[in-house]
Amino acid sequence: MPSIATTTSAVLVLGYFAASAAAANCNPSYNVAAGPECITKCRQEAGLAMDKSYTLDASSDKFISSLALECEKGTPSYTSFMTQSGMCMMKCSESDQADYGSREHADACTWYTAHKSDTCADASGSASTPAASSSGGSSNPDASSSASSDSAQQSTDESAANSLKFGSLLVTVAAAGAAALLF
Repeated sequence: MPSIATTTSAVLVLGYFAASAAAANCNPSYNVAAGPECITKCRQEAGLAMDKSYTLDASSDKFISSLALECEKGTPSYTSFMTQSGMCMMKCSESDQADYGSREHADACTWYTAHKSDTCADASGSASTPAASSSGGSSNPDASSSASSDSAQQSTDESAANSLKFGSLLVTVAAAGAAALLF
């Protein structure tokens, strides 16, 4: 029969992993579709050359600081990142380059601008999406903002609910593991 110290240690370890997994998504509102593989590879290589913690994983607590390299225009880091990644991207297809320039980069930096002050601790309930473009011809400017806000709130609620379900599952697994050790 395992000792109480062994059982307690096992429960603590399982609890740590359950809590870590439940809090793993630091940026749940990031919904920009990844670009082509060639572009992603260039971004990753340029980013890692500048910062060993660079990541394109939106769930990471390092993601926002990584996006800063390619979204904070006018900084030495931006210039260096865009130069390094751009030289690599010249080897990618024209359609890949066009997708990055017109969609992925623009959308990622719009999200970054809205969330650059977020922290991983904020992830549980502050997710939002960038406001709808103001160039549309809506006669009620608050209408698109309200619809966007409602949509963001629904996404946030769904994300929080899914995180809670996942966290509950991990706690249940940890409890089952602890019970198995006791008996």
